[in-house]
Amino acid sequence: MEIAARFVGHSLADIERAVIISTVSRCRTDREASEKLGIHLKTLRSKLKKIQDERIP
Repeated sequence: MEIAARFVGHSLADIERAVIISTVSRCRTDREASEKLGIHLKTLRSKLKKIQDERIP
């Protein structure tokens, strides 16, 4: 419940972005992060590119 309370009021996209960034920062490689997230490496890289593109004005 404590984790869920932390995300109240945030969109699913915001939560996904936070989880991806947190996981990637804790892993040595994108492959390791994709395995921990349970998604294909290509999917992770696509999501990371989207996150990067959103940050660039």
